Amino acid sequence: MPSWFVDVGRYVGGFLVWVLCAVFSGVALIPCYFAFVAIMESTSTLWAVTSTPLLYGLWGGGYCLLCVIYKRAIFYSPREGEWPLFSFAVIGWGTTGALTNWANILFLQHWKGTPFLNLYLRLMGAKVGRRVSINTIHIYDWDLITLDDDCVLGGDCVVQGHLLEGGRMKMRPTRVGKKALVGTSAKVMPGCVVDDLGVLAAGSIMKKGGIVTANAIFGGTPAKLIRMRGDKDVQDDGIRGSA
Repeated sequence: MPSWFVDVGRYVGGFLVWVLCAVFSGVALIPCYFAFVAIMESTSTLWAVTSTPLLYGLWGGGYCLLCVIYKRAIFYSPREGEWPLFSFAVIGWGTTGALTNWANILFLQHWKGTPFLNLYLRLMGAKVGRRVSINTIHIYDWDLITLDDDCVLGGDCVVQGHLLEGGRMKMRPTRVGKKALVGTSAKVMPGCVVDDLGVLAAGSIMKKGGIVTANAIFGGTPAKLIRMRGDKDVQDDGIRGSA
């Protein structure tokens, strides 16, 4: 494939993705418009303007719902394997990713740490257990992600199942186990497992396919064993979990 064709494709594809995001944003504004008019007619312009933050929530929820509908409408479901860059799997990944990035930046960042973010990720295909605390919007390749009961994802950490390598898209399942902790700004790469009660220290990066063993604390780049957790560590987790 000639290089000029790839270059043109990137520009065209980028523009079309931007248009798609803009159209979805506009469609999500429609119920906000009718709600604004209804409030203004039943009360006053002042109350309608005052309701704008609530209407922003309506817009964000509608946009997120459109992302879920789009993903299901194109039958995009990330699965383990590898594909060339010009393939349906990568197109689905790219367009769905662009749409959800708008949602992340413009709306979902306000849902961090709430069960509403957990619900959205479940609708997108992620396996999210009970009482999971998610303090990041950087979760990708949802169908390949498992977050078990009581695990904690620290602020702005990254959990993903994809990697671009050698001109191909490679995808592998990623799991964070029960009562495990991924620290602030840490990165969990494709094929990685943070096992039950495991800890990945803040700012650490797991190499692809890496494992944080159960009851262990890993840290660094790439992450390596720092020490095994003692009884006091586990007890402290229990106190925090019941608080």
